[in-house]
Amino acid sequence: MNQKHLIEKRKIWRQLVDQYKDSGKSKIQFCSENNVKPHQLAYYDLKFKKETRTKSKFTKITSDPAASKPIKKQEQNQLPDPKWLATFLKELHARS
Repeated sequence: MNQKHLIEKRKIWRQLVDQYKDSGKSKIQFCSENNVKPHQLAYYDLKFKKETRTKSKFTKITSDPAASKPIKKQEQNQLPDPKWLATFLKELHARS
């Protein structure tokens, strides 16, 4: 199989798995109605779940260089403002 064929096959299976999950039907009923073998649907469902789990749980944070200010020497040993820290942590949690 060539790469293009594999990509198309993957798209089709991704759509089928998504349709199955959105359908609320049993695996057997969905497969019967869509002419799909239950073990194939189970295989791709598990495959996509594993791929999702292995993705990084870290969130990329970018900053605006124009908005950031350099840390002055006397500020290096000070703790951040508690209100700022609380807001930062809430926003970080909301992104995860």
